[in-house]
Amino acid sequence: MKHNFDIIDCSAFPYFPSISCKLYSVLKKKPFIITWHEVWYDYWSKYRKNIAIFGKLTEKFVSKLSKNNIAVSIHTKKRLNKLTSKKIKLIENWIETSEIKKAKPYEKKYDIISVGRHLIHKNFHLLLKIASVLNLKVLIIGQGPETPHLLKIRKELDLKNVDILSFSKEKNQLYRYLKSAKIFVLLSELEGFSIVAFEAMAAGLPIITLNSKRNALKEYIKDNGFVCNKNQIEISDKINMILKNKALQKKMSKKSLEIAKKFDSKIKTKQIIKYYNEIKHNYS
Repeated sequence: MKHNFDIIDCSAFPYFPSISCKLYSVLKKKPFIITWHEVWYDYWSKYRKNIAIFGKLTEKFVSKLSKNNIAVSIHTKKRLNKLTSKKIKLIENWIETSEIKKAKPYEKKYDIISVGRHLIHKNFHLLLKIASVLNLKVLIIGQGPETPHLLKIRKELDLKNVDILSFSKEKNQLYRYLKSAKIFVLLSELEGFSIVAFEAMAAGLPIITLNSKRNALKEYIKDNGFVCNKNQIEISDKINMILKNKALQKKMSKKSLEIAKKFDSKIKTKQIIKYYNEIKHNYS
């Protein structure tokens, strides 16, 4: 309350800040926007059964707080439409394509790279099993509750060609690792957008992801990869297809680069500034 902002833009999750921001917008008479990175709703019953009802009601309540909402993916916008009749603007997350382009690959090469928090719904354990069968060089970057389990699986399967590294604060390090791989694989069942997948596209990588109803990434796979069912054989076949077909790999790489250009930070920044100005103009 000490500050006088032109606009308040608050992330929907973890919900409660949106309530205090709504209070500020009312008292200060300033426009208020909520940015939605994910919409869980029915997923609450699967992921957090003990607080599912509370989670659903809170998310529903927050969806009614502002007439101005931003969804960061096509999928998130569709799910938000089921919660509210309020206005929803699609402005996807952005990536630094110029920085990725300048990054140099490491000398050590990988067949597959996968990046994300080590959570059960990310299915890194499935990727380890695939790596074991296909004898692939795999790099998994991330950390989380599942990390000890993944390290245990790697040891049990004697996966000497699999590296599991923690996140780094240096983005350039991630970009270099992306450029050292041939395919980006994300077997997550729940994604609101997946910035790292678009960074992988900007590094020229084909993408393999899951055909999950809660996976926003699948909406953006257009001739630059494959959307697979959660089936070890099917995923393995698609990985093999790309690795063994250089022409296909090159074609998908080119398409990934084309898609990534549309999500450059300069383009997305202009979109969001334009939207802010529209909201401010309409509010005054």
